[in-house]
Amino acid sequence: HFGASDKRWSSHTADCFASFVNTQVPTKFFTRFPDLSHMPVDFFRQSIVSESCYINPPWNLLSRVVQHIVHHRAVATVVVPYWPRQSWFQRLKELSTHPPVFLPISPDLFRPTSTGHRPIFHNPKWRVIAFRVSGGQTEPAVGPQIWRQLSQQDTLPQL
Repeated sequence: HFGASDKRWSSHTADCFASFVNTQVPTKFFTRFPDLSHMPVDFFRQSIVSESCYINPPWNLLSRVVQHIVHHRAVATVVVPYWPRQSWFQRLKELSTHPPVFLPISPDLFRPTSTGHRPIFHNPKWRVIAFRVSGGQTEPAVGPQIWRQLSQQDTLPQL
């Protein structure tokens, strides 16, 4: 949904948690382990200052991901579970440059459709949301009415 080119939130220049099998940005991605693609390894060791990142990380790393975005004052689309009580979720709200978007509930939501490979894991049962953020954000760009709508109705426009 948010691969190399997204009309709403500009094009992405790097897929930050990928491999040659599932990358959504084939021209540049960061792998967990060295592989045949010769792409950079380990998102947390990369400077993302000049990137427009697509980030769909392992969810246990979300606090570190947000810290890395802020440290580099980076721009990114971050795909996360809708868990509004988590501290990283609140921080993503503060860094948002656009209203977030719920991703559709679909059996192939996390399938690497660009490559045609089958998913390795089952899709989660909870809602998934995408934030467009800037680590250099100093004042909220998304008004409180959007967040009230999100918390009261638990709905936002889907893709």
